[in-house]
Amino acid sequence: MFAAIARYSILGALCSCHVESLAVEPWFSSSHGPNGAIMNFSEAGLCYAAGRGVAPLQRAVEDNWERIRTNVERGRQQAENMRVIFAGLIRNAEESVFRSYAMLKRLGRQFRDYHFILFENDSTDDTAKAMKEIAQRDSKYEFQTEVLSMGDERGLEASRMERMATLRNKVHDLVDAFVRRSPGWDLLVMYDFDLNLIGPDVLSPHVFFGALGRQESLDNGWDMLCANGLARSCGPPTCKYGMHDVIAFRGRHNSSWSFDIASVMFDQYELVPVDSCFGGLAMYKIDKFLGCRYDPEVNECEHVGLHRCMRERGSDGRMFMDPLMTPSYDMFLDLKCTADASRARSP
Repeated sequence: MFAAIARYSILGALCSCHVESLAVEPWFSSSHGPNGAIMNFSEAGLCYAAGRGVAPLQRAVEDNWERIRTNVERGRQQAENMRVIFAGLIRNAEESVFRSYAMLKRLGRQFRDYHFILFENDSTDDTAKAMKEIAQRDSKYEFQTEVLSMGDERGLEASRMERMATLRNKVHDLVDAFVRRSPGWDLLVMYDFDLNLIGPDVLSPHVFFGALGRQESLDNGWDMLCANGLARSCGPPTCKYGMHDVIAFRGRHNSSWSFDIASVMFDQYELVPVDSCFGGLAMYKIDKFLGCRYDPEVNECEHVGLHRCMRERGSDGRMFMDPLMTPSYDMFLDLKCTADASRARSP
């Protein structure tokens, strides 16, 4: 695990870059322990990111508890009439294959329909083998694997930016081909499938459906809604948390990125208007996503080029970061789940 976590250092991953039974098949299950009832919506409550004595957004969650709970329920109601695609990249993340599938399938089962589309390349472990096992059991899990003999740079190298844009376009093409042969999908969730190397539940289902149930979502107020990926800006667990995916982040009318953002904690309820962001997960209106491509010719985080194209084609002012949608990039972060009933009994 520690070897895997090392991949998510500040330089190493600056840019990440129908309702049915919620029982999870034992061959890919992950344990939620005492949080299971809340995680699976059988008990009312909320789960959000928390670490060793630290809950980075606890104040924002506590101060807006009822609004968030309302959003979660509205988001689940929205999902019942929506079809979602979970898409993304994975490489050398065998342990993450089943974890990401289990975590996202729990979300997908709240939708009218769901589908997985993944692209894998150049893994030296059993990542592709694990994906094949899932695909043989679940026709909704689609993947493509190729040997491209690409490097695996994790810093700010121009070669990394080009490689990531090229690989993201592989996913883009798979999504495009799938939607052409099977139209009628409402939402694309781009996700970094190796993120579950950190753990089985790096994203709370409540913050996901809370985002989908915000008033801005109900009012069709965005074309892209990204996550606020959390990580510590230094090594010890006592370090403060901030945004992880700094080189994908561009505030409104901001053409450059800054390391200073890594120490910023967006501990608020309100959406943050952006020109670009990712944070490990982003929701897209599918037609807007497919109307652009990632640009391997520019020496910058691949998400920035895609979002620039989207803004030029009508999405300017329709891109936001949800501060409460917080995937964890940190081994010291887990999920804290609080039942409504327990909260009501608190002094």
